[in-house]
Amino acid sequence: LDLSAEAYLIADNTREEEWCGAIEDALAQTKSKYAKLISRQLVGMLIVVYVKKDALNEVQEVTTTSIGCGLMGMVGNKGAVGIRLRFRDSYLCFINSHLAADAIQVQRRKQDYVEIVRRALFPNLALPANAQRPSSYSTASLTSYLPGSTQKYLGVFDNDHLIWLGDLNYRVSLPHHDVKKQLKQGSMDTLLEHDQLLQQRRVKSVFEGFEEGTITFPPTYKFDVGTNNYDTSEKQRTPSWCDRILWRSRSGAAKYIKQQRYSSHPELLSSDHKPVSAEFDVQVKTIIPEKQADVHASIIRELDKYENECMPDVKVSRLLIDFGQVRYEQSVTETIVIENIGQVTAQCRFIPKLQESNICKPWLWVNPPTTMLVPGDKATISMTLLVDAVSAPALNAGEDMLEDILILHLDNGKDFFVSVSASYIPTCFATSLERLVRLTKPVRAVDVAEMQLLPEENQLSMPREIWRIVDYLQLHAEHVPHLFMQAGNPYIMAYIRDCLDTGVEFEFDKLISEDAWPQNELSQEQAIDAGLPTSTTTVQLDLAQSVHAMAETLLRFLEALPEPVIPFDHYQRCLDAATMGKDAVLQTLETLPRIHMNVFIYLTAFLR
Repeated sequence: LDLSAEAYLIADNTREEEWCGAIEDALAQTKSKYAKLISRQLVGMLIVVYVKKDALNEVQEVTTTSIGCGLMGMVGNKGAVGIRLRFRDSYLCFINSHLAADAIQVQRRKQDYVEIVRRALFPNLALPANAQRPSSYSTASLTSYLPGSTQKYLGVFDNDHLIWLGDLNYRVSLPHHDVKKQLKQGSMDTLLEHDQLLQQRRVKSVFEGFEEGTITFPPTYKFDVGTNNYDTSEKQRTPSWCDRILWRSRSGAAKYIKQQRYSSHPELLSSDHKPVSAEFDVQVKTIIPEKQADVHASIIRELDKYENECMPDVKVSRLLIDFGQVRYEQSVTETIVIENIGQVTAQCRFIPKLQESNICKPWLWVNPPTTMLVPGDKATISMTLLVDAVSAPALNAGEDMLEDILILHLDNGKDFFVSVSASYIPTCFATSLERLVRLTKPVRAVDVAEMQLLPEENQLSMPREIWRIVDYLQLHAEHVPHLFMQAGNPYIMAYIRDCLDTGVEFEFDKLISEDAWPQNELSQEQAIDAGLPTSTTTVQLDLAQSVHAMAETLLRFLEALPEPVIPFDHYQRCLDAATMGKDAVLQTLETLPRIHMNVFIYLTAFLR
């Protein structure tokens, strides 16, 4: 597919049509007749489903999704495309992903995987038009799919079977010459012991619960195009199994899917990868409506009997939840356990408070918001607190607190009140420019009372946080290529944000040293804040990495501003002025609030 720079900005399905044409030409040589069902493309990722024509009427509820995980977590050079469908009465999901490249980016690949799982949502086409959801938030369930679910959107695990394929980019952690030597000796098992994906799966870091067939083919990357020779360029990339196919089934369904073949195709020479293919034998369900109705009616009779005999009763493990100290964009999860101590099935659900539409404040997610327990059964409810750019401004300004009371309602029973609280650590991120220039000390040194009574006089011309970042880039970024186009090292970004919030000077030796950057030099809080492990493994650091980290920090800082550098009510005026000449631009610029104008001039001067 087209991987040019224009492809990231302009949607073009020309290559998709060419691929579909080639596929259809190949399928035409088979005995069966196939028809294209649906496809989804995102830059260099394409997924297409073809179905035998005589089975088309058995395929329903077809939906697609795409997730960009590239620059700033949005650009589509990395990410995934997916298709979900119902074949007869089984739900099948197919994900084609392209994860972060580079041998050392194991953690980045994990982050891409987690992000795809979190953001890959499919509309629930089986949802009745008048169905009511227990709350207005749209978090996808990560539990097994339940027929009749009232979720508007379903995740990748809400299926009977999930097949995940693509360029996962996991490498063999051995030197290039060692790998080639082992390949010549036919020592595939030795190489597979150093395969990063197998290593990560063994420790349940990624793709937990997935299966993969036995790998009997040689590494599929990287080849000199047009040959079967591994990379002979100066980069000498290590031969690796980048291209993989894995699958996962819901609980109890694993026995209904069997992989019949898993192989590569070295005869194809048009790419630096060798394609990988697999063949599966899947048994699908067929629901018999009459029997389903009989079973349903029988269950209802039993439930009615129990309901008449006794009232539901549950025990909640705790009603006070303290998340402790939390930071901006740090996800923290606590759980409560609900146990049915009664004699009948108990239906529990969180409900909104009076005159409110949501069950909780926007910085809190509850999963699942509803549960059904048979007598003696227990359910674990996860409560995840995440302060993002939407909720952070009020918290940074001292106008809100991380406190809420949730109502857990037991149908035909009593209500339980769950109190949730946390201590928020303020940050300069998601703090307005007007507030930052009035600070006389770092944001972490300002208490709530001071934050609400900041002086109007002696304001800075612009936030010192922006000046510190740009000053570093001016000193060190001149000869670093691909500025603002390459993702930053998350460990360094955590360190930079901590320095900005506390006012601590950047330790330049640490930022630009050629020595390895130990993860344990980050505090545990910094590592958790960045979503990174707290182990003591190391990653290699150089000047370019520190510059890219500083550049991405600047982008994320600007992205999180409650009011952007060009305020919302000036946006259209600025767009119009851009087409009217220099004088119009200067006049429009003078209409901006002073702080916003200063920041705009400062940033554009730096970029020039």
